[in-house]
Amino acid sequence: MNIIFTGYRCTGKTSAGRRLAQLLGCAFYDADERIIQLTGRSVEQIVAEKGWPAFREVERAVVLELSGKDNCVIAPGGGAVLDERNVEALKKNGLFVWLVADTVTIVRRLKKDQMGGAPRPSLSGKPVEAEVQEVLTQREPVYRRIADLTIDTSALTVEEVVESIAQKLKMGKTGLALHPSLIGRLVEKEVRDVLAGRGQVRLRIADLIAEGSAQSAGEIAALIVRRLGQDQADQVAAAIRGVLGKRPNRDRLVGRGEE
Repeated sequence: MNIIFTGYRCTGKTSAGRRLAQLLGCAFYDADERIIQLTGRSVEQIVAEKGWPAFREVERAVVLELSGKDNCVIAPGGGAVLDERNVEALKKNGLFVWLVADTVTIVRRLKKDQMGGAPRPSLSGKPVEAEVQEVLTQREPVYRRIADLTIDTSALTVEEVVESIAQKLKMGKTGLALHPSLIGRLVEKEVRDVLAGRGQVRLRIADLIAEGSAQSAGEIAALIVRRLGQDQADQVAAAIRGVLGKRPNRDRLVGRGEE
């Protein structure tokens, strides 16, 4: 399953998406960057030369391509989800993370981008404040309908946004199941200290979980505990319990004599 970032401009889709992909150890795809690779033109150039409808057609083709990926993080443009075909394609194997921010924050970030030489083409031709208000009013019902997870980025750094997403994914707040290897990468950070000093444990937790096809918190804990051995079972179970909000039973998870 893929993790799809959606939301309005300057809510942090690309920066948070790229950082989350690094954390998960998986590929990251930015739809706008892919459009540049395919056409040799930026979003601004395409819109200036051919208009928004032409850009949306190119975007549609890119979204269709990216929807065929698996176990990766994808950041389509904020308007991509206005085309229901894009939503359907991405939803088939995707978990939507909606990044939101208040209007004041979005306007401030947009103006900062403009001053930094990274202007974005106008969506309406109106002043930035009026445009943000108007477009958000139009799009928010769509974002809300498709979102599996919502994060307000207004007062958060990129690291804080990613940590918040990771925590919710680990706790199963979305109701959707990520691939076991992605869950493994999310819990790996918290149990790394327990793994330290155990030279015989050479597999990444993510690889271990994928190898054992673990699907639940209990199965994840069981695989790691068995690999470590009984002497560190309590420490690992405690680490997993803290990360996943579960309470693995030590006697059930660790069979006698298993290493």
